[in-house]
Amino acid sequence: METTTHNIMVNYLDLPSWFNEAFYIFNYVISILQFFGFGINLIHFYILTRPHMRSNAIYRLMIGICSCDLLTQINTFLIFSPFWIRDSSNKDEQCQLTMTYFDAFLQLHGTTVLDITQRGASWMALFMALYRTLSVMFPLNPRIQKLSKPSWALWTILGVLVFTSLTTWMVQARRIIKEFDWDYE
Repeated sequence: METTTHNIMVNYLDLPSWFNEAFYIFNYVISILQFFGFGINLIHFYILTRPHMRSNAIYRLMIGICSCDLLTQINTFLIFSPFWIRDSSNKDEQCQLTMTYFDAFLQLHGTTVLDITQRGASWMALFMALYRTLSVMFPLNPRIQKLSKPSWALWTILGVLVFTSLTTWMVQARRIIKEFDWDYE
């Protein structure tokens, strides 16, 4: 039984000559930026977790945003720049368009957590701006004063994370990782 390769597949598999070098440089740059971003977020997290900073709802929301940003930095580092972890000792067997099961698993679940934390940080920032605006516009309203309590910020963080987790898992739960056997010849 003879197999043939379609012309579209051959064109799809042909990568430009500069691709490997650009991909390697991109991975280096993104990993260096991840270390800087992680360090800045750690300093920010350390400052925000002081006892007098935790007594305000806005600062607690900022702690939630910072936590999501730290998880985003870690996930981005693990997903998009593990080029020194992969074994590429045999250059003849290097394939750019397929991945191992562990890479596929990390890509699927890592991007899921990445989506949750990125979206969660954005929503928390919007709620923080909303709470701040409402507390300035209506300073004597008892309902708005309730929003300024630190416990309300914790409920907001929990609600945002649950909502973003549910919306992300509705999409990601339908994906299946399985072996895919292609016959290239």
